[in-house]
Parts: sequence; structure tokens; C-alpha cells
Amino acid sequence: MLKQAPKKVISLSLNIDEILVEISDTNQILALSYLSTNKALSNIYDKVDTNTLTIFTNPELILSLKPDLVFISYFASEDIKNILINSNIPIYNVPNIVSINELKETIYEVGSVLDKRANAVSLIKQIDDKLKNIEEKALKQKDKKRVLYLSLSGYTLGKNTSFDEITKYANAINVASELGINGFSEMPLESLLKAEIDFIVLSEYQMSKKEVMDYLYAKPLYNQVRAISNGNVIVMTNKDLVSTSQYFINAIESFYIEINN
Repeated sequence: MLKQAPKKVISLSLNIDEILVEISDTNQILALSYLSTNKALSNIYDKVDTNTLTIFTNPELILSLKPDLVFISYFASEDIKNILINSNIPIYNVPNIVSINELKETIYEVGSVLDKRANAVSLIKQIDDKLKNIEEKALKQKDKKRVLYLSLSGYTLGKNTSFDEITKYANAINVASELGINGFSEMPLESLLKAEIDFIVLSEYQMSKKEVMDYLYAKPLYNQVRAISNGNVIVMTNKDLVSTSQYFINAIESFYIEINN
């Protein structure tokens, strides 16, 4: 347990990168993850201070920087965690955030650890205000759109995913969740062909919308899916789909607009 607020912290998790840039002092950030400047994935790629170091999960480099605290992703290896712990460097295990409530709890905890609680509370209020605005609009919709995320490799996002949370706040139905699919899982082709789907959602990672559509139309079976044959395909940015920081709200907002255009 930290006896005082850390003066120098390192983040190895993109969502914490985005939170830190918002609520902490620049001089409190020793280094951010290498993903923080990735234009396709990061919402802060153009906000990262040019003097801020960006690093991979490199234990030797981390130890040499002598941080007071390291924020480490839930999917990081136990080896890196043990190296830091055995070197007496405190770590904060970032949870797997898939809901708005989990996000707000994490923001508050990070703010408390950094002695930036007021900034954290302010950020949480911004999230709540934006959500209220979205929900008020969404609840006026008479029909709930039926949507399905589909990767080009045939996987979908079901229960216990941030995408499922996005659909709930946009007052839509995640077909994968309805089918009982959990997490990032393979979408059975038979279920895909039988399901009633208003919109198919894909990621634009390394492909333009035109390239995505050409790929789908080139697959005869996919053309049997009504949403695809009707051209009701939403291509979301990766930074929207993967964000589990305060930018989660941008994903909900843009998704709501897309399905209700």
C-alpha cells in the first residue's frame, strides 16, 4: 500500500494512459504505454506530451526508470508482475473493464491513488452528463435495433464485453448476447444466417469501409444476411471499439447516431 501519492508513475495499459492524461499532472507521468501514440487505437495520440516516454512492457527499462507506481494491464504476464513486485515497485492491477460502472470505479480509484480525486470526480460527472443525454434520446426510439458485431475472421462480441455495454446504452439489442454468446467468441455461421439482424458492425482496423464491404460481398453466404445484403453495415473506428476509458462514451454516442440515422 502506498504511504503517499506517487510522484512518478508508469502506465502499461492504454485505458489508463487516456485517464492519466486527463486527470493527472504531466510531470507525474514518467511513461505511457507504446499504444498511447498509436493513431488507430489511441484517443490521445495527439495529446501525449512530446517529452513523455512511451514504452513496451520492458522490465529492465521500467526498473531503470525507478517509478513510484506502475499501472499494469489485466492481461499482462505474471512474470512482469512478479519482477516488479520482487523489485519493491508497487503495481496497480488494472481490471478488465467492460461496463460504465467499472470504468467510473477505476477512474475514481486512480484519482484517489494519485491524490487527484477532484479531477476524477469531475471526469466521472462529464461521463454521467453525456450518458444522460444519450439515454434520453435513445429511450425515445420506439423500436430497438438488432445489431451484431462481426470480425472478418467470423468472431463476435457477446455478453461481458464493452460492445455489449455500448448496445445497452444505445437502447439496441446485441444479437450475440441474445444467443447466449459470451465474450469474444466465434459466431456460428448457421446462427448468423438465421438471426434477424438490422445492422452488422465491423472494425475498420487496417481496412477502409469500401474494402470491408468488398470483402463481405465477395462471400456468397454472407450475402444471405439481410443486414449485409441491404448494405446496413457500420464500420466503427478501433479507438471507439476498444476504448474502456472516458472515451467509451464517444463509442456509445457515435454508435447511437449510426443506427438511428
